[in-house]
Amino acid sequence: MVYGPRQIGKSTTFKLLAQELTNSGEFVAVFVSAKAGAAFPKQIGKAEWAMLESWNKSFEIDLPPELRLAPCERGVDGTQIAGALIDWSAAAPRPLIFFLDDIESL
Repeated sequence: MVYGPRQIGKSTTFKLLAQELTNSGEFVAVFVSAKAGAAFPKQIGKAEWAMLESWNKSFEIDLPPELRLAPCERGVDGTQIAGALIDWSAAAPRPLIFFLDDIESL
C-alpha cells in the first residue's frame, strides 16, 4: 500500500512503472483503478463487472492483444475478479503484476 497527499504523482508513477515492466518483455504489468465499482456499493457482482469492463478497456490501450485478459463470463458474485485474475495469470505468457489504485473508493 502506498499512501500520500493528493496530486503528487503516485498514480502516474505506478502507471509508468507498469509500462516499463511490460516493455521489458519479462512481465505483464498493469495499473488499474477500482473506481468503476464504487457506483455499486451494495451490489458486489455489478461492482466487480464494472471494474472488469473498465480494466479491459484500459488493457486494449495499454497491452498488445497477446498479453490481454481474455473476455470474461459472469461468475458468482464476489469471485469474478479473483477468477479473472487467476485465469489470466495462468494463461499469460509472462508473470502478471497487478497494481490496483483507488481501492478506498469501494
